[in-house]
Amino acid sequence: MNIRLDGKTALVTGGSSGIGEACVRLLCESGANVFFTYNKGGKNAAKIASITSAKAIQCDGAREQACRDTVEQIILAAGRMDILVNNAGIYESAAADAPAFPAVWKNVMAVNLDACAYFIHFAVPHLKKRGGKIVNISSIHAADGTTHAAAYHASKAGMDGLTRAMAVELAPHNIQVNSIGPGATATPMWGDPGDDYAAEIAKLVPARRFGKPEEIAAAVVFLTSPLADYITGQTLFVDGGILINSYKE
Repeated sequence: MNIRLDGKTALVTGGSSGIGEACVRLLCESGANVFFTYNKGGKNAAKIASITSAKAIQCDGAREQACRDTVEQIILAAGRMDILVNNAGIYESAAADAPAFPAVWKNVMAVNLDACAYFIHFAVPHLKKRGGKIVNISSIHAADGTTHAAAYHASKAGMDGLTRAMAVELAPHNIQVNSIGPGATATPMWGDPGDDYAAEIAKLVPARRFGKPEEIAAAVVFLTSPLADYITGQTLFVDGGILINSYKE
């Protein structure tokens, strides 16, 4: 099925690499008018913008004013917003008793969760005009646990909670809010998908491989399309089955 998003304006946060880049590319291919943010990946952002119809905006999502300015810039340029994909995220680790724990907690929450809430806050008045879609890129780590990663797990679990709350609040305005929980995916965050560590992780995935960023982006395009008009408040895990593989068979 060929999903078309012609006439829709979309914002993808953290669109200069990995899953975000794949979302930008696939949304463009589907006909959407796409804007995307980047913070430090300016070189790759410029490359993506040059080979697609997307427009790059530098933005530090941890700053409330930067999120406001980004949305206002899009409205000024396009006159509307229909789709918001909250993808920007970081991973930092620290043990509970490590001196760095408070700083790691603040950094991860600011980028992963606070920015997600800020962008929703500033986008909603525009989405209410015609209805729209919000997709938050969460993680399997919203639903499991690993050592030294409390901030990351908590930020993604918070994102899923935010998704459910906003889905209920915004449903009367014809705005659907969902999240996607990727598993091990071939992105810079997961490191080199060809090294020994990745090989060990892949053995735990029933599909026996890492996911492709394009496979996550395909789920995003579906959830931002009219085909998903009756889906809201859900987390779709796109993980090759790793989360349900209780005995890691």
